[in-house]
Amino acid sequence: MKIKSNKQFWWRLNHLKRNGGEITVTDRTPEMDVKDFNRIELLVNKRVRWEIGSKGMEIWNACGYKDIPTLAKAYGIK
Repeated sequence: MKIKSNKQFWWRLNHLKRNGGEITVTDRTPEMDVKDFNRIELLVNKRVRWEIGSKGMEIWNACGYKDIPTLAKAYGIK
């Protein structure tokens, strides 16, 4: 789940607290700036969609974790 705003983050956090979710604070920010990472991720997804088409993209999205920085290097995206 991608958090798109502060309002969504705080709503989700409070929702989890109310429903008994266990909250662990960790710093999982990637080395790159989050804004830059999102830009690169969008460009990689666009390139993959162009290469494998929309049917292949559905399968690719269902496969789980993607190593976006490595794919960006392979495609020459900076």
